[in-house]
Amino acid sequence: MKQTTSLSKNRSRSLLSCLAAGMLFLGTWLLATSNLQAQVQPAGLSVSGQVLDEFEAPMTGVTVSVEGTTNGVITDLEGRFTLTVPNEQATLRFRFIGYQSQLLSVGSNRTFNVRLQPVVQDLDEVVVIGYGEIRKRDLTGAVSSVKTADIVKLPTHNPVEALQGKIPGMDIVRSSGNAGAGVNITIRGNRSINGDNSPLFVIDGIQGGSYNDLNPGDIESIEVLKDASSTAIYGSQGANGVVIITTKKGAAGKTKVSYDGYYGINGVVDYPNPLIGDAYLDYVREGKVAAGTYTTDEAMFISDVWNAVQANQWVNWTDLLLSDGSQQSHTVSLSGGSEQTRLFLSANYFNEVGMLANDNMERL
Repeated sequence: MKQTTSLSKNRSRSLLSCLAAGMLFLGTWLLATSNLQAQVQPAGLSVSGQVLDEFEAPMTGVTVSVEGTTNGVITDLEGRFTLTVPNEQATLRFRFIGYQSQLLSVGSNRTFNVRLQPVVQDLDEVVVIGYGEIRKRDLTGAVSSVKTADIVKLPTHNPVEALQGKIPGMDIVRSSGNAGAGVNITIRGNRSINGDNSPLFVIDGIQGGSYNDLNPGDIESIEVLKDASSTAIYGSQGANGVVIITTKKGAAGKTKVSYDGYYGINGVVDYPNPLIGDAYLDYVREGKVAAGTYTTDEAMFISDVWNAVQANQWVNWTDLLLSDGSQQSHTVSLSGGSEQTRLFLSANYFNEVGMLANDNMERL
């Protein structure tokens, strides 16, 4: 009995010793692994530099960030910065209002000397106003300007219709869907309930000209005057705003002949099919029943229509009335002259065929 008890105690001690040794080994292994991972993981790379403007002056407040992260700093009074990046594959982004952003890869570089370039805003562009011409940088009134490159992008016979979506505060709605239809224009909303809300048009200095007869390709620029200070010279006539249209003029130099043209097709897409046969009879019958006037199917139609229904003769009025339309424009212009005399001539042919019969518009 004593011998058995002694053996049990020895086995327990051996088991405890093995367990303690195992725990000690496991703890040592985990500690070694943690130290190894800490040695493998990089602490990051420190990069620094200076940001200058186009005149090589230090730029304060430039945002320097790591692309794709929220890690970033701002340059100090001397345009200098210091930033920690995760690795050499990181990309730095330099941003400042009014200047073009720059992206630079870190690679093996640790110092960056960056020069930012301003965003070109065409501030020296000449804008026509009521009193004459003024550079855009000196303009203080509410004036919007659209040049010929933007006007000719939209294939239309009406140059003002090409301004849709390009002038803030200017609403342009086509008066109808007919070929050659005009547009209704308001600037900054309606000012009168019963009166005319259309703006005043000035074409090459002449008030009240007809813009519908102008070829969009002959226009140099369109300026829209919207506030009181810009339209003051026109008095009450400019109460609804003023649209100034300037046509092209000849340029000194060699005589140039140019051609511009396009041709397009328009049509109805997925127009509903008309009811025919029993579907049409059921539709008319339900209407008569709902109105309380139904007697017989024959009484629902005049004799000619009923005879056609009986003979299964149906007319697809949609196909009969609608067809594909087309639109084409061809312009030939000649420009040239000397410093004393300048010449610009142009001829335009415009033709629009509507989708309805006899809905055509032709202009030469």
